[in-house]
Amino acid sequence: MKLISGGQTGADRGAILAAHALGLPYGGWVPKGRLAEDRQVPDFLDQLQEHPSADYQHRTWRNVHDADATVIIARQPLQQGSHLTFRIVRESEKPLINLSAAHLLTEPDVVHVSLMAWLREAQPGVLNVAGSRESSVPGLQIAVQNLFLRVLKSVEQGGLGG
Repeated sequence: MKLISGGQTGADRGAILAAHALGLPYGGWVPKGRLAEDRQVPDFLDQLQEHPSADYQHRTWRNVHDADATVIIARQPLQQGSHLTFRIVRESEKPLINLSAAHLLTEPDVVHVSLMAWLREAQPGVLNVAGSRESSVPGLQIAVQNLFLRVLKSVEQGGLGG
């Protein structure tokens, strides 16, 4: 399974950092100039592609359409970019799971079990990860990174079954 995201701080970056740390494939589209709320998506995340547009909506659309399924980990109700991602995924009729960032921060084991069950059902080859920025949910990036370290190790060890 390959992870893709838009490289933003928080949920996007946490997932990509997990794949990078494990030496697994990752990618996705980031805005022109590698824009992110912390100025720029780090250069060491070199499998992320720069979109010709600096508009976040363009990279969001490309990532949803390049993926087989999408995970959103965000504040509830969904705000701005997470809501846009939700809308694009629904229009594309691809598998989607919307997870609460607050729930991940308080009950990571429960979220892990839920996500693994959904992944077994969805069986994505390419998984888009989107959600809240770190500034709106402090601690989300490391929580998502830890979640996906566990998920990716589980997938590597035994696959998704099914």
